[in-house]
Amino acid sequence: MASMGALAAAIAGRPCPPYAAILVTPPNETHSVRIPSNYSLCYPEIPPIVPGTTGDANVP
Repeated sequence: MASMGALAAAIAGRPCPPYAAILVTPPNETHSVRIPSNYSLCYPEIPPIVPGTTGDANVP
């Protein structure tokens, strides 16, 4: 499972840039997957992908 976090508010009065898509390369793969997006995000962050369905490596 993968999760993503970002700020969704303007910083210093400047709006966050829009993202039409996000590219994610799954573990042990050499190609990226394009995930459509319709969000304006500041400082998007995707933590490491972990196995399971909870997004937490310590919880199955």
